[in-house]
Amino acid sequence: MRGVVPALFACILLASPAPAQTTASGGASADAPFDPVAATRNLLADRRVPGLRSLQIGNVDEAGATLLLVDVTAEFVLEPPSISGAAEGSVIVAMTAPMVLVDGLSLDGERYLAEAIRVPSAQLLLTVAGADEGVALPLGRLAVEAPSWPAAPKTGEGNAPMLAAVEPAMRWLSAMAADAVTVDWPDGLATDAASLAEGAPNDLPRAIAEGIADGAVEQLTVLVPTAATRPAPLVAKGIDLGALADAVFATSGPATPILEEARLTDLAYDVGGERTEVEEVVVRGLSMAPAAPSLATRIDAMLSIAAAGRTPDAAVVLSAVAPLWDGFALDEFAVRGVTGSGTTEDGGPVRSALGSAAINNLTMTGPISASVEGFETSVGPLTLSLGSAGLDGLSLPTAEALAEAVERVARFEAAEDEAPPRSPAEMQARLADMLAPLSALPKLTRVSLRDGAIREGEFGLTLSRYDLVMDGHVGRLPAQVAQESAYEVRLKAGPNEGIQQLLAVLGTDTLRVHDRTTFRWFPDGRVRLRSATRVPGLGAYEFTLAFAGVPRRVLEEPQRVLEALALATLERASLTASDEGGLAMAMTAFEEARGLPWASGRDTALDLLRTEVVDRGFLPPEALAAAAAFLDTGGRITLRAAPPRPVPLFQLGSLALAPTALPRLLNVELVHQD
Repeated sequence: MRGVVPALFACILLASPAPAQTTASGGASADAPFDPVAATRNLLADRRVPGLRSLQIGNVDEAGATLLLVDVTAEFVLEPPSISGAAEGSVIVAMTAPMVLVDGLSLDGERYLAEAIRVPSAQLLLTVAGADEGVALPLGRLAVEAPSWPAAPKTGEGNAPMLAAVEPAMRWLSAMAADAVTVDWPDGLATDAASLAEGAPNDLPRAIAEGIADGAVEQLTVLVPTAATRPAPLVAKGIDLGALADAVFATSGPATPILEEARLTDLAYDVGGERTEVEEVVVRGLSMAPAAPSLATRIDAMLSIAAAGRTPDAAVVLSAVAPLWDGFALDEFAVRGVTGSGTTEDGGPVRSALGSAAINNLTMTGPISASVEGFETSVGPLTLSLGSAGLDGLSLPTAEALAEAVERVARFEAAEDEAPPRSPAEMQARLADMLAPLSALPKLTRVSLRDGAIREGEFGLTLSRYDLVMDGHVGRLPAQVAQESAYEVRLKAGPNEGIQQLLAVLGTDTLRVHDRTTFRWFPDGRVRLRSATRVPGLGAYEFTLAFAGVPRRVLEEPQRVLEALALATLERASLTASDEGGLAMAMTAFEEARGLPWASGRDTALDLLRTEVVDRGFLPPEALAAAAAFLDTGGRITLRAAPPRPVPLFQLGSLALAPTALPRLLNVELVHQD
């Protein structure tokens, strides 16, 4: 890796303004007239480009105001972090250009100017160290209109870290200017791996960069090769290499835009026999803030560990990516109009479509929002679809919070390997370390789904809506949660005998289900939970739970959840079943399955309740009358725990070995209501 960025820098030097740039070391002075030929012949004298192994210019001629550089060749090495020199695994890149033409080269103070730089053709040869053959890539015409640049930097001195060594090169690129840079690829150039192997033609007309000044590119247009007959245009606006250099190397300053917008349209590609077409991909508003230490310093520290043959631990990796994690920002990423088609291994059809998908305000602190519209995919008889989906208010923990969580989990694991805890306080501290990842949970406010479906053969599940709303956050946890959904399950009678019997009893092939769950924490420590599900025509159930004594600090520091278990008390709980016709259906199904009349089915159920529950002390005898009334008349039946005073949760745990004591402690009863 030490040679990757410097080698790209060497390519730029050779392919565009390199000849004039090197005139800085050609001996020109303020008193002597500028000699472009002499300056070019001393190309890169005293200039060290990391990774550049050799550079040769066959001849330098002058024809009027045009310099002709004949037979330019350069060779450089791209190497992994732990490899120095051209060891096995390195990639050797050789570039040859029969001719480079520079029109009107001159020196204006500290900057070099030219009317144009032209490279009629060139070729790259990529070879992996130790391989017998390489891969040749022909390049077409390169033209740079009205370029200007400062003197080339000295870079790669001594044993400077990889990224730190190339900062001068990036700063130099940030000071370049040009009206336009155009690349014409040669006719018949094969641009994908299969075509390269077969020698098949696939024209890629050109790439154009316009309005280059102070490291900013007003617009870059690249025609991307596709599986379709025409290339896909990629148009990027507002590219700022100076802002990128600041984000990588600076240690302070505000977040600055690196990319205003990039748009790729009419893309088509083939993967694994499946054709995918994309109408549009859009990226807007990419920026990043510097950090102290800089991103380059952090990554170099991680690479130096890898170069020494050691594996960087999680703390080092998190430190390296912290500036990206905390300082990265993207206004929008969107994909629209995606379609795909192909076949499965057994020849079945595969189809997919996506109307649009987007992520907005992608920063780690958020709030991030995302949306999906019009998704559908089918593989043989299985079809999945979703009308729309949305996510709002997502924020991720900072790199510092993640690092702290990782450190505390590592501390817990190390302590567990040494010796058991010597006191309750030490045990609590260890458990808090183990649960530290809870303090680095993502924060979210809303999730919604609309018009989803899964269909296969006789089965179908249709989701009308799903909503999850979280509000009133304390720290990263919500104090209020509401979840609601409505869906249908559809079955058709088929060869399965059980399904046929069920449908015969229900008298329908569709079940509609609606459920709602709410959670709320109050500042005085109370917690209320309610969950209700209803199936129209069959029945409903509702579960409620009431706690007290959950302090605010548990929400602020979720790793203290064990403290909540020690302090919380149970106030009441209930489970209610309501009959809307399902009871009679269940008894009919029981009768048909057992061959028993209704009365015998009822009596069997009551006998089970008496022998397994009442006689064993889990419910009082009055529960039998309530159950009988429910079986006879329907209505509602509620299993309720209403202790005369709140019961500490730890006390419930201590009674786990004496379960028959719990009903008396909690005042459990079974109640029937018409």
